[in-house]
Amino acid sequence: MKTILISFQLFSLHSLLNSISSIEVVEQLVLDSTLKEDPYDIVGSCNGLVCLSSIPGVLTLWNPCTKKSRTLPYDYHEVEILYTGTNISDRVRAATDRSYCATHAFGYDDSNNDYKVVKLYSTLTYSFPKVEEQYVYALGVYSWKSDSWKLIDDIPDGFSSWDSYALVNGALHWRSYEDGSRSTPVIMSLNLEAEKYGKIAVPDNLRGKFDWKLRVVDGYLCIVCTFDDGTMEIWIMKEYSVLESWTKVASIPNSAILNNCASPLFVSAEGKILLRILSQDLTLLDTRNKKGVVYYSETIHCAFLFTESLVSV
Repeated sequence: MKTILISFQLFSLHSLLNSISSIEVVEQLVLDSTLKEDPYDIVGSCNGLVCLSSIPGVLTLWNPCTKKSRTLPYDYHEVEILYTGTNISDRVRAATDRSYCATHAFGYDDSNNDYKVVKLYSTLTYSFPKVEEQYVYALGVYSWKSDSWKLIDDIPDGFSSWDSYALVNGALHWRSYEDGSRSTPVIMSLNLEAEKYGKIAVPDNLRGKFDWKLRVVDGYLCIVCTFDDGTMEIWIMKEYSVLESWTKVASIPNSAILNNCASPLFVSAEGKILLRILSQDLTLLDTRNKKGVVYYSETIHCAFLFTESLVSV
């Protein structure tokens, strides 16, 4: 049974796509007694493992099936970044003169059977009333096999991060822009085996001013675009890293259902799209008749497909 993990609840994907009266809650996940009672956010899930983040920045790998967990060691490179230690490059040292924040991503290196957590250190600038783009200047990479962190600071220029990442084909992906121009979007990737950077071009006709996000839909790299008129387009890369394989699977006009802020969780062959809207509503939209059904209204911190496993942490 395919399930979707939403804020520590497992839902049946089949019931979400086919029922309009009720949805099946497969399981309400309860944190183990070995984990602290701090509020947790879900960083991501991979092969049945869930990466959790809690205040004040404690990271934990947890297998809900086996009820086992591992708290990650402290990233001492963060101290170097905060206090401009001697082992930090000039670029990182210069960046620490500004505000910074750290976001996380979680993935799997299949070649080495290694789970990795990536911490992105980003500069943060304010232009009231909104926060400007964050530009990444260093990565902390945790290896499950070595149970240790290392610092990567040779980040390409323009590498930015603001919303959720996408894990596809053994690489993590974030949105970025070439030459610092918002009119030239590009997808930046980090191969988890080689820990090397790469770039993936967006579809040629996605140029100009629009808001966009990266998602994973049914194992494919996905771009969700919202244009100035409120229209939303969903593009899926059918063949990884092949520009010509970008395919537009949906074009949805502005409506009260979408409210200009939606993220797809699943796209069926029949044209049904399961959407998370405004981080609060779970909605099934049928692109054939443009009708939608709101299934679930509650604060949703994170939602993604989840597969149970017996992987040991």
